[in-house]
Amino acid sequence: MKNNKVFYFSVFILLVYLSPYYNFFTECKILIGDNLNQHVAINKILAHSESLFLDAEEIVPYLMGGIKRGFLKSEINFSVLTYNFLDVSFAYSLNRILLHLVAFFGILLLLKRYIFKENNPLIPLISLGFSTLPFFTNGFLTIAGQPLLLFTYLNIFNKKDNFNDWLTIALFPFFSSLILGNIFFHFFLTIYVIVFRKYYNINLKIMLSFLLFALSTIVCEYRLFELFFFLDFESFRSEMLRLGTLNFKGFLGTSLTFLKDGHRHFASLHFPIILVLVFYYLTTIRNLKANAQFYFLFFILIFAILFENFFYGLSFLNPIKYHSNFLNSFTFRFYSILPLVWYLLFSISIRNLKLNIKFSYIICFFVVTNNFFGTFNLSAENSFYHTYFNKNSKTHFSIANYYSESFISKIKGDLKINSSSKAATVGFPSVILNYNNINTIGGFLNNYPLQKKELIGSAIINELEKSNILYEKFKNYGVYCEIQSSELTSNNNIKQIKNLEIDLKILNKEGCNFLFSIKPIINLKNTCKNSFVYKNSNLDSYLKVLYIYVF
Repeated sequence: MKNNKVFYFSVFILLVYLSPYYNFFTECKILIGDNLNQHVAINKILAHSESLFLDAEEIVPYLMGGIKRGFLKSEINFSVLTYNFLDVSFAYSLNRILLHLVAFFGILLLLKRYIFKENNPLIPLISLGFSTLPFFTNGFLTIAGQPLLLFTYLNIFNKKDNFNDWLTIALFPFFSSLILGNIFFHFFLTIYVIVFRKYYNINLKIMLSFLLFALSTIVCEYRLFELFFFLDFESFRSEMLRLGTLNFKGFLGTSLTFLKDGHRHFASLHFPIILVLVFYYLTTIRNLKANAQFYFLFFILIFAILFENFFYGLSFLNPIKYHSNFLNSFTFRFYSILPLVWYLLFSISIRNLKLNIKFSYIICFFVVTNNFFGTFNLSAENSFYHTYFNKNSKTHFSIANYYSESFISKIKGDLKINSSSKAATVGFPSVILNYNNINTIGGFLNNYPLQKKELIGSAIINELEKSNILYEKFKNYGVYCEIQSSELTSNNNIKQIKNLEIDLKILNKEGCNFLFSIKPIINLKNTCKNSFVYKNSNLDSYLKVLYIYVF
């Protein structure tokens, strides 16, 4: 009876945490970084411009003035498909609610059968902690669903499987991402099977489960495989060069920081409570054999942290990177497994330490409280905190206030911007205009044609030469392919841009006649045909004022 009360209490708290997504009381504020400024708008454009099911060679409008469908994400993914049938706000909220619910019940099942192996009252509280992590929306169940996926695999390994386990494995790729986490999850799972093979006897069922996941992945991620193996598309990623700058001392420093903070897209919020408890338990271990699985998880933790800072941080690896495009363009996200690893280590530690139950409750309480309020300085989604407690949030906005549809619509009408018009943006993401059905020559995309980067690069070459930071970021990384200002790069708080040196003839040649900026640009005001200032009457909007230059 007591366990049931803890379970229902945990579910209630989770529903409270998710309450901003219900839109009953207030407009839900959601994350900007790699979310509103990218994926939300892209999903909307794909769905609402009837571009989801286009052939790879056909053009998706608005993004970078039109981009081939083959560069963008697959339509055979639940989180993307929801935008095809639902309003943007409803689709987003539905995805977030399902994401957190799957996280809760997935880890609940995993802990109950394979960690505690009994109906322990701590299980719902630990599950509540995991399910209130700020998961990366674009990955959908990639991280949040890992406990459920591991649960199904362990059922097969331990010959406790049923139809639901095989169905979960078959469907999981359609709710997640291969490159954001699935490939790395299976990398470590394969090592686990090999290391602990004497317990499982590698058999046909285990191999079939991996094969089933692989086949489902090929089907749902067909556009990714098509792009890399069959299409003759030249991506900007072919020019990526991710060079390290650290010596060994710097490597140790950044590794310790990563151990403490993790990665914002795969945040586990384990510091300080979970980290301290895990390391404390580590010092108490006397029987190494009995804690083999704990040590295996700890090995994954250390490997993922050290690899990230070793491969991307140390400068002595740079000569190798100069000769391998794959090593630069592919992101080795071994850290995507860390939220699950931290919570499994936490669960094993609190189980084996056999602490007083009230003290264990207090530990879980602070873990959950940290998840509710501990992301104020982290660019990771926490709609609960930013909707209810941080009214002046700079990292979270509502969909309506971020994209400012009525504000942009008035500008479009006044300036007679139509479907053939093109614009450039300075100081804000061009997807805001794309969301409002305006073509832009720039964009913020993880994959796009190399010629688009060359076009923007030639237009802003003088700005790039003014700033080494801007030059290196654009030349060697290039995900943010927009008209950029060296003045804004050095100080984003300046009140005006004095001299933006861009080649307007190149923009004109591409059919671009408008430049939208969040700051007044002094030299353009004197050289353009016309300039306009629009102030947004909605004081809560992301775009307070726009300076528009017609050339």
